[in-house]
Amino acid sequence: MSVEVTPTVRPIWSQLGNALSVFLALVLLIVLWQLSIMVFKISPGVLPQPNAVFHSLVDQGGFLWESASSTAINALTGLAFSILLGIPLGWVLAQPSRIQAALSATTLAAQIFPKIALAPLFVVWLGFGIVPKVLYIFWLGFFPVMINAAAGFSSMPTDLRDLAVILKMKRLQRLWNLELPFALPSIFTGVKISASFAMTAAIVYEFVGSSTGIGYTILQTQINLNTKLMFAGFIVVALIGFAIYGVVAGVERFAIPWHVSRR
Repeated sequence: MSVEVTPTVRPIWSQLGNALSVFLALVLLIVLWQLSIMVFKISPGVLPQPNAVFHSLVDQGGFLWESASSTAINALTGLAFSILLGIPLGWVLAQPSRIQAALSATTLAAQIFPKIALAPLFVVWLGFGIVPKVLYIFWLGFFPVMINAAAGFSSMPTDLRDLAVILKMKRLQRLWNLELPFALPSIFTGVKISASFAMTAAIVYEFVGSSTGIGYTILQTQINLNTKLMFAGFIVVALIGFAIYGVVAGVERFAIPWHVSRR
């Protein structure tokens, strides 16, 4: 007699397996880190030992998290604007019209240009305040959301579009009941890409034009040759980045449990 695993148990074991995989990957990374120092006899000023970085993280944790909090707030604000403007413009981009051609050309030109190189120009134009930071984060995260949203809104099958016409559905009804459900998987793909860019964009801007934030702190540790604190700052940045990405992934799991990627 075969024993079937109930649907409620399967996700729990899957999550435990994922957590164990992440833990083992971290252990392997730390082991390789320590072995590299021992084998190649790397100076602590170049690559500090894992235990030294851990102690620095514990001793200076409050200072690092305080510095990172403003960076995280700016990253989340820029990401929110990317989502709020990227999804509607993605829908406009998916509609066959002259606006679509103009937006496509503008999007292509903006994507080709190296956006990270614009950070010094943003400093010259807009200065050192919070607003230019958020605008720069928005600039880097906006296009992935818009492009993926446009692809998602365009993915609705033709027969369903014809059915909406036959049923005389209003534009908002068609958008909410047909177009948006088909677009959500692609939209979340774009949002996750934008979420991965958010902290990077915030730190890049703090490197070139800020006196606060975790990016500025890391830059100061480089000047002072405090590599232990620098690596501790990297860990804080990575944890915040994982947290932002995890929140987006959790919302995705809740919003589209029916999608094949969630099975």
